[in-house]
Amino acid sequence: MNYSYLIIEDDKDFRFALSQSLERLGSVTTQVSSLDEAYASLAIKKVDRVILDLRLGSDNGIEFLNKLSSFQDLKVLVLSGYASVDTVRAALIGGAVNFLQKPASIKEIIKAFEGEAVVSKDLKPMTLEDIELDHINKVLVENNWNITKSAKLLGLHRRSLQRKIDRKSNKDTSAS
Repeated sequence: MNYSYLIIEDDKDFRFALSQSLERLGSVTTQVSSLDEAYASLAIKKVDRVILDLRLGSDNGIEFLNKLSSFQDLKVLVLSGYASVDTVRAALIGGAVNFLQKPASIKEIIKAFEGEAVVSKDLKPMTLEDIELDHINKVLVENNWNITKSAKLLGLHRRSLQRKIDRKSNKDTSAS
């Protein structure tokens, strides 16, 4: 059966690839990159299923998920690169039909909507460094990327925080 999907994802390339894969299977997709765009889209267009990224810049996907409870027939799948027991629990309590960690194949996504348990073979636990950088990023976003304020909240010297950010960006560019 073909469904209509709303894809809420801030990564343009991933959003486009996911949309193309679903459309090849005969589904109709709408792509948005923010929660504001998602609200606007849902106000004018009925969809059957939503694929929701948890981290959309400073937007919080869990809060959005809780607001979607007014749409009774809407199935929501949370797809995120930041999986923890707390986020999975919050997503499922908030009404998601399932939670998948990125990257996920189109087959895994469709199975997840059908309620099948999906276990990724490549699933690796986050390293301590990844957890630390994830928390730093969250604090930075909450403080509009103000390094001095974020460092103070994290209990770090401003230069130490800057070095951690620089190390992460060097790691990301060398991996590409």
